Amino acid sequence: ESRHLITPGYITHIIIFGVLPALIVMWVPIRPQTRIRAAVTPIVTFVVSLALSAGLLMSDLKSYASILRERKDFMSRPIWSSPAPERMQGAVLPMTRRKSLC
Repeated sequence: ESRHLITPGYITHIIIFGVLPALIVMWVPIRPQTRIRAAVTPIVTFVVSLALSAGLLMSDLKSYASILRERKDFMSRPIWSSPAPERMQGAVLPMTRRKSLC
């Protein structure tokens, strides 16, 4: 049923982009890291990534500034904040009970 999908081009693609990289990865020796390096590496990676992201955003700040000037709702509150109280009026949240007023 799928015999027509296996072509010489497909096999060549699998060898070039699948088998050869796997052989290269197997060929590279693995050396254990020290505890300090294992702890510092993710922190340094995060800081460098954050700096690059900020730098890339600042390189085209003019576009973002015009959007933020026009759309005040983007800057009204952070994304991670709770929903607006005016939208929550009358909402029944799952897994909650209403308290009786009696």
